[in-house]
Amino acid sequence: MEMLTKKEIASGLKGLGVKKGGIILAHSSLKSFGKVDGGADAVIDALLESVGKTGTLCMPTNTVSLIGVNPPFHPLRSVSKVGIITEYFRFKKGVIRGVHPTHAVCALGPAANQIVSGHKPTDSPCGRKSAFKKLIDKDAVVLFLGCGLNPNTTNHVAEDWLGLPYITNRRGVAALVDLKNNVKKVSFPNEPGGHRDFYTPGSKINRILTESGKIKSVKIGGALVQMIKIRDIMSVVLSALKADPAVLLCDDTGCKFCSESKQLVLRDEEKILKRIDSLIKEF
Repeated sequence: MEMLTKKEIASGLKGLGVKKGGIILAHSSLKSFGKVDGGADAVIDALLESVGKTGTLCMPTNTVSLIGVNPPFHPLRSVSKVGIITEYFRFKKGVIRGVHPTHAVCALGPAANQIVSGHKPTDSPCGRKSAFKKLIDKDAVVLFLGCGLNPNTTNHVAEDWLGLPYITNRRGVAALVDLKNNVKKVSFPNEPGGHRDFYTPGSKINRILTESGKIKSVKIGGALVQMIKIRDIMSVVLSALKADPAVLLCDDTGCKFCSESKQLVLRDEEKILKRIDSLIKEF
């Protein structure tokens, strides 16, 4: 395979429909592209060129800094665990990183501060105070750069906003480093841990999203790049949850988390369906 250039990546993104002035949340896999001249920086620069100076690029830089799982979170030092492109992005000049100890979002562009600010370490990772709420308000698009739909954090947003019982029964306890360089313990609601069906290829919700007709796609190098409006994700996922409130959980009877979570969903099904009917009106 020939070396892929920044120009070719930018051309592919333009063909996909990425527009100047747009707001993007990008999930990514560098290795899926094949050999890239300039590596992760070239992909980032192509994304920034695609949205232009009036657009804003956002990426997850999750660390999941739960006590006993990962080291304490520091917004400047903690390594992103969701791909090398995101790790390179957080070092770009002007990038602002959120301070949530599990789901910190990085952003660069005119809307960056507005998107990232206000999400406190004690807030739920994907709730209405998170960057994801701001991205929804701003009608952002979500790009999946060669990573498939598995890392679709917006699924957790739907779970959180609906108050699904297998997420509301979980509190996260994380560690972070404060401004005085002291390690501090924080607790927050709706920690989206445990297993999900959409973590694996061919999941129910990924098939539904693919068949919805809302996703645009293009091949750039070796990577299948997919784009969908974040509000469309919410609409499709909420409709799928209305048809099956356990659709985001796997069907493996040997999966303790999903099996027990399905029982909680069954117990609260009537309440969940009412919440879906209310929330879906927002989309």
